[in-house]
Amino acid sequence: MKLFHWQLGYHSICFRPVALRPILSNSLPLTNIQFLFLFIILYNAIKGKDDTMLTKVILENYKVYKNKTVFDLKDSNIGMIFGPESEGKSTLLNSIRLLLELAVKGRNIKDGINLSLLSDGNEFSLEYHFLINGDVIHYKVRFSPISGNAYEKLSVEDKVIFERDNEKIKIIKLSDDMVVDTKTDSLFIHKVVSQMNLGSNETLKALSLFLKNSIYINPLTGTIITYGEYKTHSNKHIEKYGVDGFNQFFKDKKMGISISYSHEEKNKKFNIKIGDENNKTIFVTHQKSNITLPFTEESLSTQTLLNILPSFFHLKEHSGMLLIDDLSSVLHSKLEEMLIKHFMKDIKDSNYIFVSNNAYFLLNKIINPDAVYITYYKEEQGASIRPLSEHKSKVVTQQKPVELKDLPKQKYKN
Repeated sequence: MKLFHWQLGYHSICFRPVALRPILSNSLPLTNIQFLFLFIILYNAIKGKDDTMLTKVILENYKVYKNKTVFDLKDSNIGMIFGPESEGKSTLLNSIRLLLELAVKGRNIKDGINLSLLSDGNEFSLEYHFLINGDVIHYKVRFSPISGNAYEKLSVEDKVIFERDNEKIKIIKLSDDMVVDTKTDSLFIHKVVSQMNLGSNETLKALSLFLKNSIYINPLTGTIITYGEYKTHSNKHIEKYGVDGFNQFFKDKKMGISISYSHEEKNKKFNIKIGDENNKTIFVTHQKSNITLPFTEESLSTQTLLNILPSFFHLKEHSGMLLIDDLSSVLHSKLEEMLIKHFMKDIKDSNYIFVSNNAYFLLNKIINPDAVYITYYKEEQGASIRPLSEHKSKVVTQQKPVELKDLPKQKYKN
């Protein structure tokens, strides 16, 4: 690969173009101050000091994932999981949700539900890799429901924070009032994330907040689980923040709707009254027809959008993960695409990881194909995944079935 050489005043920089590919014919004389500013910009760009996200999950002997499986987001904050029914999509997503349950809520790991029944092994393992304010964090947990043995290790930039093997633990001192107790059903990561005074350790504080700000949504069941104090139910959000955020979003996306929040609203021919002053609901006004309908009379797609938008608003202000299972089954594909583009453009230092059966996203270039994973299932071997970038696709139109070589023998329609 060609090397670019810049002569900057008395300084020189030699680099390989990766993201930036300038074409320079002459040297660029800069003062020392200008060089310093340029160096800081380039350093931060290379190191990714402001990056905060989940970067990788590694599963082994976990539920249907018998073999070692790597879900690598390749430095993308958006990840998509695609595939036929019952081939491990939700299980992969739930492996990330499990970390939130263990670390934030202190869920008891000592049950056999997570162990794969496809292998002869007696333990499963999960590894999670993060970038938190540019620092690499690695957490691994290994557990045997048969023997009850638990192992976990947390490190920051290769510096071990703690390493626990059953009741034996090695840990650095995180605070003056730190009390170490391993005789508990919850993992030690729960104590670090949710119970411990982390003192001046800003990286672990940021990890704790990142996990607590995360949200899991299953639109089919209407399940929304938050891991901090924030409640993302649309009514609760509106009662605290009002409707302006929703209406600005609808205006920016040119959706042609607006909402209000009351117990009574005017329509073309009559007033709609629901409950009383203490029992308000969302009303949706369609601007083209000038018709207003209560939330319960709207389409499932519109109801779903209103229910999940507060989660997007929350992550715009707070770093965390948004995990959504099978959004395509209840949301129009154009709305699903709109949310992906919105997250990419407006939400930083967070992850959006979702399960979708919408083959449209396999054919366009909205999502990094390295971060789109397709699930497979083979008897005795269990589930596995491959990134979309490793597949060769046919040229298709929106009117024809989607066929991708090497995919399971099943056709998907846009």
